[in-house]
Amino acid sequence: MNLIEDLKKEHLELNALIRNIKKLGVHTMEGRNVLCDAKEKLLDHLKKEDDLLYPILNENAKNNPDLKKLIDTFEYEIKSITSYAEKFFRKYSIEGGGIDFLEDYNTLQSSLSNRIEKEEQILFNKYLEIK
Repeated sequence: MNLIEDLKKEHLELNALIRNIKKLGVHTMEGRNVLCDAKEKLLDHLKKEDDLLYPILNENAKNNPDLKKLIDTFEYEIKSITSYAEKFFRKYSIEGGGIDFLEDYNTLQSSLSNRIEKEEQILFNKYLEIK
């Protein structure tokens, strides 16, 4: 399997885990286990992108200001999403729910879903153009 296919497969798995968190609820042990799985899967996925996707994009961006700007935008955005996700995982792995859960969950789910869509439509296509 190639890198882009792997990343897309991981996107599907991440989306399924995130949906499962809401379905099971973080007040249950099973829900908290899924929460931990989602956190690990997200961190592994981000590391794979950092190790395998971005180096190639960055290498090609040295002489391409438009690509450099695009990569910078994506990197800035993912830092914000990652920060929010880490707070979400930390909060709900300890608290196991609360009145803010649905709002926090919707924010996380929406930001990850939007990010995945943009990666697959824009960033991955740039990578494939280079490779």
